[in-house]
Amino acid sequence: MRKKIILEASNIYSGGGLVLLKLLLEEIQFKNVDAIIYLNYNHVINEIEKEGYKNLEIKKSTFKSTIVRYFKKRSNVVFLCNLPPFFKNKRSSLVFYNELFFKKKNLLTASGIKFQFYNLWFRLFCNNVDRVLVQSPHIEKLINKKTRCRNVINIPIYKKFNKTISVDKKYDFCYVSSGAPHKNHAKLFHAISILNAQGHEPSVVLTIPKTEKKLIESLHELNKKNNNKIVNLGYIDNSEIEQVYSESSCLIFPSIAEAFGMPLIEAHDLGLRVLVSDLPYAYDVFEKVETFNPKDALSIAEKMKAFLDGDLNGKEQISKVENKLDEYVNILLESKNEDDQ
Repeated sequence: MRKKIILEASNIYSGGGLVLLKLLLEEIQFKNVDAIIYLNYNHVINEIEKEGYKNLEIKKSTFKSTIVRYFKKRSNVVFLCNLPPFFKNKRSSLVFYNELFFKKKNLLTASGIKFQFYNLWFRLFCNNVDRVLVQSPHIEKLINKKTRCRNVINIPIYKKFNKTISVDKKYDFCYVSSGAPHKNHAKLFHAISILNAQGHEPSVVLTIPKTEKKLIESLHELNKKNNNKIVNLGYIDNSEIEQVYSESSCLIFPSIAEAFGMPLIEAHDLGLRVLVSDLPYAYDVFEKVETFNPKDALSIAEKMKAFLDGDLNGKEQISKVENKLDEYVNILLESKNEDDQ
């Protein structure tokens, strides 16, 4: 009987974590590997079931059962939720993609307390796996600086889109992201207001989940006040992301915290101009790219205006990231393969 690899993914809800999970599942299926995956959220379970992955056993998890499993000594486990187990797991890996663990937080807030707790959890138990896999140099450096992890490996992976797709452009800008505070929508809205005052009415498409009531309300007010053409699609499936990029001319990306800017690469590969925060994650992806100060709405507005006015035409945008998905999955599976021999 072939041994199965175990995928701990119960905390994956949306965003980059879900994109990463699907990439790994596609490659695992391609390699004909048997796997068990633990998931918590029903919409994620439905998405994974819809894909029809072979050799994959889906198990519904809960917070309590997840904690119980994290106390077990197991082998051949891939922890996909940033947090390591409490005891040593042989032939196992941790996939890390949340820079917020190491950002300074206000301990008087629920979010601050949560991430401080996660920070401590990670630092205390990160060596209970054989390796920690990250996707960018600045996260590799951050973990090596802030923790005593013995084996941090940087291997970038991302989804490859069909570059030959041809669609009429509907939008000047797109911003594919969740509505989390670090995604910085408030500053983007302020920047659009500045553009309105200067006589510009950019068409923008967003993907803010409908559950983000305050952001949605702010968006409605912005549209009503200035007759803007800002469209919010709500949460979209990974299969719809390529369509959004293809209908847009430019990706605006004001996020203030990213472990790896996967949307930057996706948009660049499809020929979009990218405007991004002047932060380390941008330079993990690009040698040359147009940046702005994400904390300054005027800086964002000026860069958007430069794009609208054609001032960026002809300026180089050079990516430096090589997709290493096959190598990434081979590392996750190599210890299992040794165990099977």
